[in-house]
Amino acid sequence: MAHEGLIERVTHAGQRRALGPSVSNRMLVAPDDLRQQSPFILLVEDFIEPQGDFHEHPHRGLETVTLILSGSLEHGDHLGSSGVLHSGDVQWMTAGSGIIHGGRPADGSTVHGLQLWLNLPNALRKAPPGTRVQRRDAAIMERTQGATARTYGKDGNPPWSRTPMTLTDIDIAAGGLYVLKLTPGHRTFVCVIDGNPIVGGTPCGCGDIIWPAIGATEALLSIAGDRPARLVAYSGVPIDEAVFAGGPFVAGSEAELQRDFADLRAGNIVSS
Repeated sequence: MAHEGLIERVTHAGQRRALGPSVSNRMLVAPDDLRQQSPFILLVEDFIEPQGDFHEHPHRGLETVTLILSGSLEHGDHLGSSGVLHSGDVQWMTAGSGIIHGGRPADGSTVHGLQLWLNLPNALRKAPPGTRVQRRDAAIMERTQGATARTYGKDGNPPWSRTPMTLTDIDIAAGGLYVLKLTPGHRTFVCVIDGNPIVGGTPCGCGDIIWPAIGATEALLSIAGDRPARLVAYSGVPIDEAVFAGGPFVAGSEAELQRDFADLRAGNIVSS
């Protein structure tokens, strides 16, 4: 039986906003309290219509974790890594010392996806950049009472992410039940993508983000509903270091962040 009363707080997605022609997103987790939500910087929900384009742009000092909920996304970066992500695929990208990447819908599809910004410890912030793709069929699949869950980020060799993190894509059928194991000491949050599930005894709706308390022992969080629902859970190890985020960069100090912007202005973002 899952333990109830584990919910620390529930937050809500921001308004959907246009980023450019045929591209929009909404903020699910904002970079408001980086210490409290460590190691997570932010989470956005992206919508890219067939003629849309995420033009090439830089990142440094973090990792991005992109889950394609539906559609197909063609991606590429300055290192020459390229390919197509399909529904249920996850791209793990270490920006590290600096990367320039972009993406656009493939095959005339509309892309619906989630992109997480994951902090790095200061010792790894300037790690070599690179991209790894975990396909849907490489996830760890679990079937329970009217629910299917796919967990990404476990058992990678080398590890999928530089700092330990997993995500679980959960589909609940009408009347189904899934029990999410909360790892001791990990920060976990659960996003409701569709439906109106009951999470840890709390009725939730689309766009709700549920934050269980960090516990010293393993706990069980129930997810149920009388109608179909889809949720995505993220779990990672908090990083007890100062962190600063601005624009496309994450740094360990304000001075480091300003150096990143200076490198961007000088055109040195992938060579410094």
